[in-house]
Amino acid sequence: ETWRLFLGVLIAAGIAAVALPWRELARRRLLPFYLFGLFLLIQVVRLPVLRAEGYALASLGWMGVFLGLALARAGRGFSPWDLARALVVFLVAVGAFEAFYGLAQALGGVDAIGSHDRGLGAMATGTYINRNHFAGLLNLTLALALGLIWYGLSRRSGGRAGGGSGRPAAERRAWSWLVVLATSFIGVAVLLSRSRGGTITLLLTVAFVAGLLVLGRRGPRSARVLPWILLMTILGLGLAVGLDALLARFAELSERQGRIQVWADTLEMIGDHPVLGVGPGMYEWAFRPYQTEDTRLWYHYAHNDYLQAAAEWGIPLALLLWGFVYWRFYRASRTFLLDRSPRRRGLALGCAAAILSLLVHSLGDFNLQIPATLLIFGAVLGLAWSLEIRDDPETERGSPGPSPDPEEVPGSLPSLAAKTLTLALVALVVTTAYPRYRAVALAWDDPETPSEGETRSEGETRMEELREALQWNPDDPVAHFHLGLAHRDRAPYRDLEEARRHLEAAVATNPWSWKYRRQLGALYELTGEEEKAEAAYRAAIDRNPRSADYRWRLANFRLRRDDLAGAAEQIGRALALEPGLAPAALSVLLKSGADWERIEEIWPRDFESRRRLLHLAHRESLVAATPPPEPVLASLWTQLVTVEEPLS
Repeated sequence: ETWRLFLGVLIAAGIAAVALPWRELARRRLLPFYLFGLFLLIQVVRLPVLRAEGYALASLGWMGVFLGLALARAGRGFSPWDLARALVVFLVAVGAFEAFYGLAQALGGVDAIGSHDRGLGAMATGTYINRNHFAGLLNLTLALALGLIWYGLSRRSGGRAGGGSGRPAAERRAWSWLVVLATSFIGVAVLLSRSRGGTITLLLTVAFVAGLLVLGRRGPRSARVLPWILLMTILGLGLAVGLDALLARFAELSERQGRIQVWADTLEMIGDHPVLGVGPGMYEWAFRPYQTEDTRLWYHYAHNDYLQAAAEWGIPLALLLWGFVYWRFYRASRTFLLDRSPRRRGLALGCAAAILSLLVHSLGDFNLQIPATLLIFGAVLGLAWSLEIRDDPETERGSPGPSPDPEEVPGSLPSLAAKTLTLALVALVVTTAYPRYRAVALAWDDPETPSEGETRSEGETRMEELREALQWNPDDPVAHFHLGLAHRDRAPYRDLEEARRHLEAAVATNPWSWKYRRQLGALYELTGEEEKAEAAYRAAIDRNPRSADYRWRLANFRLRRDDLAGAAEQIGRALALEPGLAPAALSVLLKSGADWERIEEIWPRDFESRRRLLHLAHRESLVAATPPPEPVLASLWTQLVTVEEPLS
């Protein structure tokens, strides 16, 4: 999805850069912004696909800012206000579509996203899989809708000079209140998503708008009660359809406590990479050695956009990026409070509230790691930025404006040269990114083993897709990995030399993957290369040190090499990570010939582990032909009764 959206938006941004008046875009103050975008695009072209994807995601946010800024500054037949308003209306329409889709899921029994069966029941998620990201998008668009509604209520006359549509003021206000009712359904969809973070963000966003309206006294009194009427309507409709499931979720705190531990682990990782970070998009690979929270889960994100930005980009650049966002939020809020133009104030109000909603929600989730949400948020930042560098829109229509620089007149040599270079850059990036998109689309993650009931023709089709993926992008690690597994494990395609070639290529193109190295180790075992196998297993553990499964596999490998001491050491470490392995661990050790003194020595020293070992030892003493020695049982009992924890 990242690559497909990136390609579409890149082409749109290129068209905008060429079609819009260059004089409006060529401002010296924008030069650092353009250079940063150029840096991102160069990285997308230069780096291998695994590392380039993070820069492609960041480029989406940059292009969102560019499009919001460029459309709001366009001239030639359209006033900047016309295009800025059209963009805001489009974004609100996107949110409305998502909201009504979510309402159909929650209230109409539609448990699907297109052809995908969600299996979530009466919960609103729209076209998103995750309810929190659905709620994040809706809060963004609801905030923009508030700015539009405020502007509609604030217009004083129906003439064109006032920016109106020619309709009487009373009729326009009636339409505005109808839009309030329609907007309330966006808020209801947030509640029906059962997202705690989304609900809190919704309440804070509406409260923020209410506070701004109190501080910015200019405007009709009807507009000042707008947020309260909207909030009461949302809550009323929400109570009518039922909010029991949402309230029940607020009583569950275990998920948040888990996230706190993830944040603490992420801070440790940031401490080891404070300046340059681990690289955009590399959090999921670099975090594993630091992860202490439920090591059976694979955390792709930090569940906090602030921490993830610092982890991936480094603290200095993260501070710069977030500083820009907070600066836009402050300036948009200030524009609403101090400006006199209803147009500028309405746009500023919507942008400030939308930015705030993401700033709040980003404290506990990762909305900005979702390509579509990042793109929309970038467009909001661009719209907010346009308030700083364009002329007052109340005077733009019909105003002669400043005389253009002769060198910046459309069609002049500098303008043509700049647009030609822009087209060349877009063409270069597209021709590089499209093969990567095709490879990812063909080879994206499928199970390591064939699905049950897979026919021969289905297997052949899958193999052809993987081979085609490598034709598009020879460095795609996912395609290499799955082809390697197929040639190693599937009888119709068994070829250990081909398996070696592909699995080694997978490790070379993604050296951070513990899964790839473990499977390569299994291949080396099959081919009798035991030293390489152990090196691969240990490399997998280095990248995933807190996984009991990987240590258990290395222990079994050591047992197959008749190295009981090495196996016992790894079993002890696996037990410390996963106490539930205790019965299996004891059984394996006893069958392998380990004595009870050795078992007691390698067993974890914590109270619960020792209690479990005593229980298992007692059971063995009743049924085993060679019961555990009495000194071992006595030692375990003494250890337990001398600790302060009560026996259970």
